[in-house]
Amino acid sequence: MGFINKRGYGDKERLVCLLAFLIESVIIAACYFLLASSWSDTVYMSVALAMIFTGACMLVMITGGFLVCMFFMQLTVEKKILIMTGLTAAGLGILGFSPAVFDGRISLLDSVYKSFQLFVGEFGDTAFEPGGFPLLLNIARFLALFVTFGTIIAIILKQNILRLNIRLFYRDIVIISDTYDGYAADLANEFTGSGRRTVIGCTSTDDSGSLIYGGKIPLVAIDLNRTLLTDLRTCNIRKAKIIYLLCAQTSDNIRLVKAIRTILGDGKTMASPHPVKPGGGVDSVDLSSGEMIRKYIGLASGLADAQNKSEEKSIPGQTICYISYGSDGEKEFYSLDDVFLERTGRLTTYFINTHEICIKQMLAEYSLADTLEITGGTTSHDLIEKLNDAGIAVAGSGPLLGHVIPEIARNCVFNLITPMKILNLVRHSSDEIPVSWHSMRNIVKISSVALRDFKSRDIRLNLLFIASDNANEIRLMLHDIYQFDVQRNIREILILADTGPAEYLILDRYIESIARDNSLPRIKLKRTKDLLITIDYFYKKYGPASEDVHTAYKKAMSGNNLRNFSKLPEIFIESCLLSSIHISHINEIAQLAIKAFGAEETNRIHEILMYLAATEHARWFNERSLKGCIHSEEQDHLHDRNPNLLPWEMLSDGQKEANVRYVMSSLIALRNK
Repeated sequence: MGFINKRGYGDKERLVCLLAFLIESVIIAACYFLLASSWSDTVYMSVALAMIFTGACMLVMITGGFLVCMFFMQLTVEKKILIMTGLTAAGLGILGFSPAVFDGRISLLDSVYKSFQLFVGEFGDTAFEPGGFPLLLNIARFLALFVTFGTIIAIILKQNILRLNIRLFYRDIVIISDTYDGYAADLANEFTGSGRRTVIGCTSTDDSGSLIYGGKIPLVAIDLNRTLLTDLRTCNIRKAKIIYLLCAQTSDNIRLVKAIRTILGDGKTMASPHPVKPGGGVDSVDLSSGEMIRKYIGLASGLADAQNKSEEKSIPGQTICYISYGSDGEKEFYSLDDVFLERTGRLTTYFINTHEICIKQMLAEYSLADTLEITGGTTSHDLIEKLNDAGIAVAGSGPLLGHVIPEIARNCVFNLITPMKILNLVRHSSDEIPVSWHSMRNIVKISSVALRDFKSRDIRLNLLFIASDNANEIRLMLHDIYQFDVQRNIREILILADTGPAEYLILDRYIESIARDNSLPRIKLKRTKDLLITIDYFYKKYGPASEDVHTAYKKAMSGNNLRNFSKLPEIFIESCLLSSIHISHINEIAQLAIKAFGAEETNRIHEILMYLAATEHARWFNERSLKGCIHSEEQDHLHDRNPNLLPWEMLSDGQKEANVRYVMSSLIALRNK
């Protein structure tokens, strides 16, 4: 089994191969023309015939070199150079036998045959006088033996050569999984197709050492028990920029990240995985919420200048590691390991679930203003009404849908309604709500509605999220939506499909056909395998922002005793990430309001910002409640107790003030970027 390299070689390999081809072509052509110019007719051979036959042979050698250089992407650089060297040797051999051809000792065809005999160290019965051995033939026989022995050595030292090839050329992405198919193969193929240098590490293969499958994707066998560190070094972990740990067992991924930190660790404690830009608004937390709102309005309207604005600079040699986990319980358990609590060296880690991270990405990229139909002419009262009346629904089936409800509750909170209301659209009225959703009844109120009854109940949806691993089921759901004319009551549809490329293409074409003559609803279709490719972009966008959120939260909440961002358990880093996504949506609405009302309408904008800040608390309330956190008079992160875990209306004035300050500080930091 192998992988297909869509694009082929990288720039360095192409350059090396082209250089080898040019050298081969120049040597063969130059030797041919120089030697042919010295030929003269004999009774055994005419110059014209010799030039035509030999020229044709030289053209074959050059053409063969060109084909090997430009095509045959399954061959490595070393093999291509070896083949082109062999073609050069064969060409020089044919030219070297030309004196024997003109003397009548051998025929033209014999010269071709005997030139290939050079690769096994044989000349046949051809003899040359002492001192009369042709120079080109002398060069050809040594080149031929070099190719022969080079091939033998390459076979014997195959593993070492491949490891050296990885060490020299593969300094970008490493993907480690149980197998070399599934998500690992999809990621590797996509990255390689876009020009990224990718290595796959496989923990279950029986092959020892390294192999190259199908092109330029090296496969390295990783033994978790005996040679883990050696195998990781073979993957060139030390030079990798991005690492994906996608083993099915979370414990295996933890063992891998510990070994990776051993290899990368330099003993220096990092202050933060992302450099904080001074003056990003954090110090502004000392201001009151009203003063901070006025400061934000000034920044958003252009009446005040952003302070200490600077470019985002990555840390030299920084390595980002994405660690796949199974259940939330496993994530919470392993996030307490010292490898995450005491970060050292240049390794930045993020816990990911392949389904959840795809849902997060889709929910992060929609436009809240478009989804809620908020325009520049919307009044402050109407804007808050739209937030209160926002309708959200889900549809689909399977494990993917099971992750959608919690992610929506942790990402898409537009109002202060508790529990959050979400509809479950079904094709048949007999379909029941999955049992697993009942445990969320205090946080999310889920009710099922059959599409046949949807329009008669006058339900309007701003956002419908369809998630399934069955493309045909998604098609049937869309078919029913349009058949019952329900689409007129839906503003936006997000569709996440965990399907193969063929099924996805059919679904994409179907959506294109039904949406061609309809401006609404907007339909956005994504495939999980495609979204996995953009994980790094997603974290680069929201990772640094989540640090600003954490810093603002830490300063706003007196007595919180949170540690530095780089010292937080993974679950709290994720909490800040979710907050940064939601605050980016808040920023979109706030800027629209400021543009519509004008900076002088402070009271109306103040009302909107206060309400939006309250929705961030409601989102955080859902997030922490879904994690099993409870309200308590005392703060205790280890045992999930928090004095702020109350609905907004039950918070004290001081708690509300602190929440507004941290949201406004995060917004100011966002404006200052």
